[in-house]
Amino acid sequence: MPHFDVNVLVRLREGTLDPAAEALEDGLSGLGFEGVRTLGIDRRIRLRIEAADARAALASADRMARELLANPVLEDYEISVAGGERA
Repeated sequence: MPHFDVNVLVRLREGTLDPAAEALEDGLSGLGFEGVRTLGIDRRIRLRIEAADARAALASADRMARELLANPVLEDYEISVAGGERA
């Protein structure tokens, strides 16, 4: 069965407080980098999934994201499979 390289990008939903991003913005400002506005810090999760085809790999990654990789209350996610399909 083929393997597919999958990326899951997880980010806080718009309007959700992101203390890590605020700390990063403050730190950059403290180092003299003025005018930098950090909007958020995202997480990228790389997976190699064994599946019949890219659509099956995408479906599997989507289930993983819904059940474990992302907090559905606070976060959104985007999935890409090497070769093109996105969700």
